[in-house]
Amino acid sequence: MNPIIITATVEKVIYRKPDSGWSILKTEHGAAKGVVSFEIKEGDLLKLEGFWKTSQFNGQQEFIFKTALLSVPEDPMALLHYACEITKGIGPAIEERIWATYGDKWREHPELESIVGANDKTRFHWQDTLKRLTEQAAQTQALSFLMGKGATLNMASLAWDAWHDETISKIKADPFILADLPRYGFNDVDQGIRQAFEIGDEDPRRLDAAILYCLGKLTEQFGTAISREQLVQELDKIFINVTSILPNDTQFEASIKRLCEVEKLIRLETNHFASQNDHENEKEIWARFSLNLTKAS
Repeated sequence: MNPIIITATVEKVIYRKPDSGWSILKTEHGAAKGVVSFEIKEGDLLKLEGFWKTSQFNGQQEFIFKTALLSVPEDPMALLHYACEITKGIGPAIEERIWATYGDKWREHPELESIVGANDKTRFHWQDTLKRLTEQAAQTQALSFLMGKGATLNMASLAWDAWHDETISKIKADPFILADLPRYGFNDVDQGIRQAFEIGDEDPRRLDAAILYCLGKLTEQFGTAISREQLVQELDKIFINVTSILPNDTQFEASIKRLCEVEKLIRLETNHFASQNDHENEKEIWARFSLNLTKAS
């Protein structure tokens, strides 16, 4: 079942588990259930990715989502209305005064200095809302950018959680870092997304990512140290499935050198390879084991 995306306004937070963020929300579409990684407020406009399901308790349709993101309007007047809706102490009258006084420059007035009826408590909540809108704008820009390049809403959300304001710059430098996100891998980027960034079959970034992917796959089967022959054979399988262009020895060695320089991979004396993290973990385990043997003797 392919997930769908809906936009919903939070009318009430029925339940939210503090440790996991699992929530039950009342929206204009009915109940929505899933994990929300940020604090939710009544009036929040959310973009939800999931599917409809019949509730076992009351037989009504409810939306089960795996991704929840704040969604804000782009039009200045609509955005002001949204901001006022989620700010305590601001009703329709003050909203009208803000627009009449500041127009589309209202975000430049955190003190609401000319607004009758805005007290200190209102200003405090207003400043908190403006800060939140700034964060949402950066998030919305990053997500729109990624989804325009072929990423799913879920992948884009995980990317934002990982890199925040650096999301766009990091992915522009190397889209294959998306393969490091939970539940995603090399193929998710290689078969669709990299092309949107004009990364060709022989781009060094593609080969680097493929080598790390193959190393991880082989490590799960055979242990930490993987031979050059094993790695090359696994690499060829990937590229044969996608393109007839296979990396030659020079390209392979250049990629190994790059990965070693950025400390993602290590070449062992036996011409085997291991990820830097796995190698460091094994060294630490061996050091503790040797220390325990010394103490025991």
